[in-house]
Amino acid sequence: MDIIRGSTTSMMFSVQEEINDTCPDFDPTAGELFATIGDHPGLLSILVVCSIITVVECVLFCEAAHYVSIKIPYTDRRNCIIWILGIYPVFCLSSLLGLYIPRSAVLCNLTASVYFSVCLYQFFILIIDYYGGHSSILMQMSHIEVSLRSPPIGCFFPCLPTFKMTEKNFLRIKIAVFQCALLRPSVLFITEVLWLNGTYVPGSLSADEAFLWINIITLISTIIAIYAFIMFYRASREPLHGYKLTPKFIVVQMALICSNIQIILLGILALTDVIPCEDPFPSDSRHNQWQCTILTLESAIIFPFVLKYFRTRNGNVVSILGNDRVKEVRNGHTSMRRSQSTDSMVYGNTYVTL
Repeated sequence: MDIIRGSTTSMMFSVQEEINDTCPDFDPTAGELFATIGDHPGLLSILVVCSIITVVECVLFCEAAHYVSIKIPYTDRRNCIIWILGIYPVFCLSSLLGLYIPRSAVLCNLTASVYFSVCLYQFFILIIDYYGGHSSILMQMSHIEVSLRSPPIGCFFPCLPTFKMTEKNFLRIKIAVFQCALLRPSVLFITEVLWLNGTYVPGSLSADEAFLWINIITLISTIIAIYAFIMFYRASREPLHGYKLTPKFIVVQMALICSNIQIILLGILALTDVIPCEDPFPSDSRHNQWQCTILTLESAIIFPFVLKYFRTRNGNVVSILGNDRVKEVRNGHTSMRRSQSTDSMVYGNTYVTL
């Protein structure tokens, strides 16, 4: 019996050693990857497909940015829209670098996440610009009840009250969104320092590892920003119904899921061996390669909708017909001129696409 147990144990150890031999300890360099890529036709196909998608999206982004710079007459609005148009092309570029240079995948994914955090704040600024500025927001939302019972936090507490959009409350919402855009670059810098020092181990959920605490801080910051932004968005749907906020908000929310939540789920799958170790990538970082691949494919699906709702005057340039603005239609050309009245039309606005 002891002989059988000993032989069984030795067989288990030999199998384990064989498995470990097929799993490298570190991500390959770009040179090592291309030296062995002929043995991995699936990986070669992924690189080709992702490269094509990235080139196409970059070309479409350049064309869309040129269109917006010509057709959108307001400077601040143009800048915000171009930032948002760049979300998915930046995702593709960072992911492609992570695929071609596997050891940079962690940094590339973090960079894409930081860019999205800035774009989230730009989207917030874009909505303010749709209103016509801070003072116009307070005037047009003075009669609207803003609910604290908004996802992803407030929906679990139905007893939460509503509040009026005063100047102080608006400042609180703006700070809640802005902190995410400010914190993420700071976290990225700290992560780079710890990663170079060898104390940032991607995928390690140990309590004494920096990876766990950095992701907790990032997740809390993102949830707070999204919570404040959703409150502001839900209160703005009625006053800004001509600007098609709902589809725009959906494509921005999809970017949040793809760049932040998805990579956390893939990291958990890698830790539980659902994403197994497979040559040439070690198991603890393979989820980064999956993230780069999936994010590129998702960008190819979602980016056409971004172009539809942001690369257009329809829903981005509209006229508010009230006491302060007059729409003139002459020979099929639409223009606006400000009337002599200085009164602002707050209620009952009618939106007409220019």
